[in-house]
Amino acid sequence: MAKVSRPMLIAVMTLLLGSAMSFTVAADEVFLDTTKRLLIKADGRSDYSPRIVDCDSSSVGVCIRDTNGTPANNPVELNSDGTLTDRFDGWRIYYVIGSDGSGKTYDYGNTLLRSFNWSMINK
Repeated sequence: MAKVSRPMLIAVMTLLLGSAMSFTVAADEVFLDTTKRLLIKADGRSDYSPRIVDCDSSSVGVCIRDTNGTPANNPVELNSDGTLTDRFDGWRIYYVIGSDGSGKTYDYGNTLLRSFNWSMINK
């Protein structure tokens, strides 16, 4: 059996842990599942459950589809803090969605409109 030096072992472990960390970050980018709907629950409004769909216009490959708005497919973008932003140009609002099931709705003037909770449900 070959003997492995301590510096070599440290280098290999660093490489492996670095790869695992990259995979975790990549997995967090797409915490929305395109086989589900996004269920948004907020005080003072009815539950809202648009589809989560694949799309090329998003940097993470996901859009929220709401055929009542224009455009129907709204690209989801990754923020530096790990949250996702989804802009609805037709209504001039955007959602900031956290992987922990929380979110906030803002208008295009960056005024907070409301907080919400979200989950994914079957289509």
